[in-house]
Amino acid sequence: MQGAPPPEATGPSWFRVVYEPQVPVRKFPDPRAPPVAFLQAGEIVEAQETQFGWMRLAQAERDKRDISADCESWALMDGTSVGVATALLEPYVPKFWEVQFTDCVAVRKTASLDAPPITWLQPGEIFEAAGAHGGWVALSAVERIARDISKDCGAWVLIDGDVRQKGLGRLIRACPAPGQRQELHE
Repeated sequence: MQGAPPPEATGPSWFRVVYEPQVPVRKFPDPRAPPVAFLQAGEIVEAQETQFGWMRLAQAERDKRDISADCESWALMDGTSVGVATALLEPYVPKFWEVQFTDCVAVRKTASLDAPPITWLQPGEIFEAAGAHGGWVALSAVERIARDISKDCGAWVLIDGDVRQKGLGRLIRACPAPGQRQELHE
């Protein structure tokens, strides 16, 4: 699904930093706002929202960068408004994911917490996804075959266990393909 349009606005979305060497993360969405962090070229980052050409970092990204609660965290997506004739960030759909929760994570028949689990992913396990939509990741055809999940059955994994106040935190995170260099910010 590389090159697909950005994921729907109701769930998280991801961007690859394409401007070199880095893109500033600003305190508020204004090119004159002070920077609170920097995104390095090649890095994949998760966005909480996008508006008016700006991307706001998701809480997990803010936590990794130790951005204080009194600061917002916005990155400009297109450099033309500041005299740079290129994109700074491009939409990105993660293909590989890693279970970061300390216990097994359910693969559900539909993208709903009420759906029955059909199998489980182990802590640290890396899997391939067909796409991410509305806070859920769909297993790829390769993963479905390997796990003997029929074509007529869904196979969805929740990204963040804080949904509906479950309080479990992040369950899975986007990661590079097995054997590739680390591109994601840790």
